[in-house]
Amino acid sequence: ITFFLRFLHAAGVPPNRCTFRVCVHESADVPAAENFWIRVTGAAPSRFRRPSLKTHRPATVRKNVGDGYHGCLRVEVLGGARLYQRIEGWSQAILSDPPGASPGRE
Repeated sequence: ITFFLRFLHAAGVPPNRCTFRVCVHESADVPAAENFWIRVTGAAPSRFRRPSLKTHRPATVRKNVGDGYHGCLRVEVLGGARLYQRIEGWSQAILSDPPGASPGRE
């Protein structure tokens, strides 16, 4: 998450264009999970949307339980279509042959 947020910063995305959503099991400590991700991201609590709660199924034996379980964090970039197009362009430029290179040679 911190790497991705640094990438967004380097790409010129202002922090106010990012919103967050914690995805966590309903049996977990939801406020603790939200506080964990607030600390990790350094974002204001107002940037967080309502958490997405996964239904608890007692028959499922989960290993991701206890104090170390914080769920997953979904990062959304408002107006991200333009950013997506820029990233796609960067990827194509990186993967294309450099000028003057012979096809098929590495």
